[in-house]
Amino acid sequence: MNINLFTSKKMYFFILLLTVLIYINNFIFYNIFFLIQYVLNIFFSFLCFYLFKSTYLGKKIFLYFLKSKLEISKIYWPSKYEVTKTVLIVTFLSFLISIIIWILDNFLLYIISAILNLRII
Repeated sequence: MNINLFTSKKMYFFILLLTVLIYINNFIFYNIFFLIQYVLNIFFSFLCFYLFKSTYLGKKIFLYFLKSKLEISKIYWPSKYEVTKTVLIVTFLSFLISIIIWILDNFLLYIISAILNLRII
């Protein structure tokens, strides 16, 4: 059977039909041995996967995933030591800046209270 003879709409309909068949398979063969039901589901799933991969949309989607995998392989992933070092630096600087802001806030409160002749809290 030549898959190229199918039009795109017929192919998508056939894939949908196989997907419904997988769903129906679970209800028809619910009392039959689990392995038979499992094998039929796997077979129909691979058949749907193969048919979808042979369509234009399927080729575009799989090409996108291949390009994404290639781009992810280009990323520089830091080592555990670098991540730990960076986390410690960020934590220390956050703590230091919060103390500086707290001191500045109290200093400004003191100056504004002195200017307005209010009691210092």
